[in-house]
Amino acid sequence: MDYKNFPFVIGWELTLRCNLQCKHCASSAGYPRDNELTLDESLSICEQLPDLLVNEVIFTGGEPLLYKNWHTIALALHNCGIKTGMVTNGLLIDDKIIENMKKSGMNCIGISIDGIGELHDRLRCFPGAFEKIIKNIENLRRNNINITVITSITHENILKLDDIYHLITQLGAWKWQLQPIFPLGRGNGNSHLHLTEEQFVSLGKYIFHLQPVALKKGLEIVPADSCGYFSSLDIPEFNWQGCGAGRFSCGIMSNGYIKGCLSWPDTIIEGDLRKDDLWTIWFRPDSFSKQRFFSKEDMNGNCIDCEVAMECGGGCQAMSLAKTGMWRADPYCYRRILKEKGTLLKNPH
Repeated sequence: MDYKNFPFVIGWELTLRCNLQCKHCASSAGYPRDNELTLDESLSICEQLPDLLVNEVIFTGGEPLLYKNWHTIALALHNCGIKTGMVTNGLLIDDKIIENMKKSGMNCIGISIDGIGELHDRLRCFPGAFEKIIKNIENLRRNNINITVITSITHENILKLDDIYHLITQLGAWKWQLQPIFPLGRGNGNSHLHLTEEQFVSLGKYIFHLQPVALKKGLEIVPADSCGYFSSLDIPEFNWQGCGAGRFSCGIMSNGYIKGCLSWPDTIIEGDLRKDDLWTIWFRPDSFSKQRFFSKEDMNGNCIDCEVAMECGGGCQAMSLAKTGMWRADPYCYRRILKEKGTLLKNPH
């Protein structure tokens, strides 16, 4: 069966090496993968992306700034007309790195803030991390680099979101992305950080009510994976049309393997860029088949009897796989939880 769409957004894990051992890290980052891509191999991949209509590449890790040639790859993509961004823990940012960010045309930097002071340091297992990243964010803003703050929502920080909100409005961040913890990697081992259903719904209510207030202050609230699915708590601007992994986006692992989403388990591989180009992998008839071709019979868990299952697609597949081990069974679903509590849902259409 032919597939017609293109990977407009790509997440690129430059290295799995990391200078932190965060308690909630879904990748269990720390050491680099075996046989990570060389610079020449990476530049060759860059040349493939314009024909695939790639609009944006987000560098991730591990810690992408530990990959010494990140700026060379970013510049190559910029010269191809492709926007670039980066998700970093923010500890390594200095004047030289900021200079390279500007020279390579980087569009936006995502930096993690999981709490104020000691709370952030404890979740990141690095005393003094919070103070250092705040100084680095201030330096980035002085250099007119757009900042997205990313907060991993856990049992330990969900009641502290207002503190983070007030801080990042003062810092001049552009966006605030709130991501419920994935029970993968070290995040799976630290089950005390997982959200209850009540906490998850409280997060949805918090985002829903804060979003218009934050916009007036110039801050866009971005509800991330699992925050939504045809309920009264959905943000209209983020119109859910099913998980885009393998449909409109994909991930490049640091060893050249391709996944629909970098948050998916490493066992779900669609191809190897050392053996095939991305065009071949993307348009191969059996690629990403779990995502591209499914029916109502493919739904699992709480999604089996849902009246909007086909429109929704079963929620976030990374969360579904992490929590249930199945496709199309994301349990973190506002619609399901609110319906079970008897809360009126808006018309999904």
